[in-house]
Amino acid sequence: MIEVPAPLQEILVTQSEKNGEPIIRDIPVELRCTSDQFGEATFLIYWPHGHKMHMLAPSKFRTGNA
Repeated sequence: MIEVPAPLQEILVTQSEKNGEPIIRDIPVELRCTSDQFGEATFLIYWPHGHKMHMLAPSKFRTGNA
């Protein structure tokens, strides 16, 4: 999992509210997003209490250890 950058976190939270799919802390959540530019995408989000939001992503996108 990688730490979600703040601008992406804002997009994911907005999308979850729009879809009526809440991001529940301490529980992995599958979030579906749709846009004209990128089509349909699914993200596995994990937001533990006391930490920043994380998401499942290929290791090539990791820049450090979360």
